[in-house]
Amino acid sequence: MTSIKHILYWLSPLVLMMMFCALPAKAAGLEPGVYTGTMVTTYYNPDTGNVDDGGTANAALGEGMCRSATDEACLVEVDQQGNIWITVRLLLQSNCKDVALYTRTGYDSYSKVSYDIMSEDAGNDSIDYRIKVSDAGVKLKGTMYVTPMGRDVLWYLYVDTSTLKEGSGDFVVSIDTSAPQEPTTLEPEAPASTPSTPATSN
Repeated sequence: MTSIKHILYWLSPLVLMMMFCALPAKAAGLEPGVYTGTMVTTYYNPDTGNVDDGGTANAALGEGMCRSATDEACLVEVDQQGNIWITVRLLLQSNCKDVALYTRTGYDSYSKVSYDIMSEDAGNDSIDYRIKVSDAGVKLKGTMYVTPMGRDVLWYLYVDTSTLKEGSGDFVVSIDTSAPQEPTTLEPEAPASTPSTPATSN
């Protein structure tokens, strides 16, 4: 009996953690709406700590490269059903092609996701890429071919959810941010009154 209690003692926090992770965005503290925040970049694999790019072993150079290619600002959209989208703004795009984005699915495991191009700004040399994610803070991986370097580059990025604040900045918003309308109840029409026949006297 004591061993069972001991097992339950250790399992309870784990079960609660799993339940929390399974909560939709609204229940987890991110209400439906539009938010801007800070996009964090790193040259290192967040799981292994290794450099996966294969280009330079110079950490400072690699960090500067991925930071210069990714705008610090990003957009997070959450609709009324709890679906989440992130818009990543990549820079230096006139010198890049074959952009691919991936979301983390497990330890050192990423799955390629499709994206929509929301905006292109020639003056800022940037393109906004919108992807659907399971969580606003999910780790992402980016790859693209950089023409002056003559090779693909690889880096990691994620939204710092502690920086999220309401608003869209200069990003294109795709979701309907208006609150759902309450159904209107029609009042039954009152029956038409029958005009009374005036009494006649003899």
